[in-house]
Parts: sequence; C-alpha cells; structure tokens
Amino acid sequence: MDKQRKQQYLKLLQQLLTCAKGKEIKIINSNRELVDADLLQVMAQSAEYLTAKGQQNAADFLLRIRSKLLKGLEIS
Repeated sequence: MDKQRKQQYLKLLQQLLTCAKGKEIKIINSNRELVDADLLQVMAQSAEYLTAKGQQNAADFLLRIRSKLLKGLEIS
C-alpha cells in the first residue's frame, strides 16, 4: 500500500468517525473502491491506536464497521 492510498483510507476512517449516526453505509458505498484487505488492516491499526489514546468508543466503532465489512468480503 502506498502513502497516497493510506491517506485515502485514513480520510475515509475520519469521515466514518465524524458522520451522523446511520450515514456509515452511505459513506462506505460512496467509497467502494477503497474497501479491501488493506483498509481492514488500517482499520485494525487505527482502532489499536485509538485504544492506546484512551478513545475506546471510537476504536469500538471502527472495529464494529470492520467486522461488518469482513462479512462482506472474501479474504483468504
């Protein structure tokens, strides 16, 4: 994953963390090209970082979305 792609992932995660409740699916659907195994990895890393910073609610939120995305992707 290159630096530009990682920045796109982080921007998407920021949008998810700051969106109104219930808008997550719309944001994911409008960024479908970013939904891949690397995004899931960045989500896990970001959740770990947020937990370390004491932002457990945000970390849990990302992990819930990640879990839903995992169910929709075939990852070997």
